[in-house]
Amino acid sequence: MELPAGYAQVVCSGHFGPSEWSNIFGLQLTPMADPLSSTDINDVAAGFAENYATAFAGALSPRWIFETCVVTYTPDGVSEIVGSNVPSIVGGDAGIDTPSSASMVISWRIGRAYRGGHPRTYLTGLVTDRMLDTKTWTADTVSEFQTAAATFLSGVDGFTTDAISFCMLVTFERRSGGVAVVPWNAEQIFSALARSAIGSQRRRMRH
Repeated sequence: MELPAGYAQVVCSGHFGPSEWSNIFGLQLTPMADPLSSTDINDVAAGFAENYATAFAGALSPRWIFETCVVTYTPDGVSEIVGSNVPSIVGGDAGIDTPSSASMVISWRIGRAYRGGHPRTYLTGLVTDRMLDTKTWTADTVSEFQTAAATFLSGVDGFTTDAISFCMLVTFERRSGGVAVVPWNAEQIFSALARSAIGSQRRRMRH
């Protein structure tokens, strides 16, 4: 990874039935004092996992399981400190499962416009009652996930630990104009938009 100094990559992962899923995020962290330890980063992982689960798990199938949250932080752009948390949380929305490739897509908005791919999170694990048709989620579902995404964003941006005084959700720009960016450029996420179209997570799932 080519993380910039003071930033972390977060990987939340688990299973939906037999299929594996993962969501990747970026964080800016401001420590109260250096150096941070792996225990400090474990606390970050625990706080992040709590915010992720609180926002999204209740709207997902009981066959959706959130198993691990791994945080990789670099204080100087060279060394890495890794922490983790094992939440073992299941979804709370009963019903018939959608295919594992069907996803609620959350688009994350940053402070500038550019051409090309934009940051998105694909949430698998919804049930069929949330489908308006084979291509669209219901309006109530979109509204619920819009609120959930906003809750997640504000929760991550607001949490602190005994060692971390500031945290901010970001996305990383890895390429610009077809050229690799080293280190990655970090962009603050300001807001979220839940999409009504059912997204495909097929290439992001391992069966």
